[in-house]
Amino acid sequence: MNKITVRIVTPDEALFEGAVSGVHAPGVDGGFSVLGDHAPMISLLKAGVIRLKVQEAADVYVGIDGGILEVSHNQVNILAQTGLRSDHAGVMEEMETRQQARSEEAMKKRNQLIKSEMELYRLLSQLNKPQ
Repeated sequence: MNKITVRIVTPDEALFEGAVSGVHAPGVDGGFSVLGDHAPMISLLKAGVIRLKVQEAADVYVGIDGGILEVSHNQVNILAQTGLRSDHAGVMEEMETRQQARSEEAMKKRNQLIKSEMELYRLLSQLNKPQ
């Protein structure tokens, strides 16, 4: 069986690049596997875990929030908005924790921005008051 070259990328980083014997991905219509000499295809992916069968090593897991998978000439390219690479299947829990931390940080920044805007409006109103 031919090896497959896999590349999983987000706008921020390459999560995996290398040769594998198989890929299992979370398609929007159900999970599917890609082995060597697979027919060319493009598929939408839902949020979930991609499992990479790396020969002579432990499986590699990449959690994604959805994306696009393309297969052509024993090469698999996966594009995702965000993702996280791990050596265990619990990668989705790690992604959720990371996303929650980002959301909390974004909320703090948003609240600080609102407070700063309110202070700016207060100062501007004082400047516009007749003396």
